[in-house]
Amino acid sequence: MQQRLVILTLILWLTLTLAFSLLTPAGPGGVLTLWMLTAASPFMLRPLNCVTRQFYRRPCLLSRKKRITVHLSPWQPTVGLTPERVSWFWSGVYEAAESALQEGKTVVIASHLLTPVRAARLRAYLTARGWSYHSRLTSVPFRDSARALMQLEILFRQWRWRCPSRSEWPVMLLWKSSEPEK
Repeated sequence: MQQRLVILTLILWLTLTLAFSLLTPAGPGGVLTLWMLTAASPFMLRPLNCVTRQFYRRPCLLSRKKRITVHLSPWQPTVGLTPERVSWFWSGVYEAAESALQEGKTVVIASHLLTPVRAARLRAYLTARGWSYHSRLTSVPFRDSARALMQLEILFRQWRWRCPSRSEWPVMLLWKSSEPEK
């Protein structure tokens, strides 16, 4: 089902860009050029990410509403990382979770990269830093539509064809139980 959604989305995109190109008052060569440029425009996300990464160097984003959600920065690559880069990323997750706990709200960390071992490391880090908190590691269904969207995002941002295979999306909830014992 996921592959069908990806193929359907790509066909729909090509059809829409072709229809748009045909509606422009250009000659046959102009229509073809315009169609190729608009059809390939999503692939410009990778160079745009490279430029954005130079200005925005944090590994995580925090979205603050009723809960604070820690997101992997969409500009950071997730493949072919050196051990130093992986360490930098996870230290960023730890710092983001700690700063989110300081606000006293529930912290949600949801990522396809989250594993029980990584969740245990985060818990150990917070405990070592003196935080008194509760946590829960759970998972939600990773629907075909979400997997298809992630596959398209990987294709356009990283120029790789990768099919997310997980059927579950790990989610970690953290909330403060009292003031840190520092």
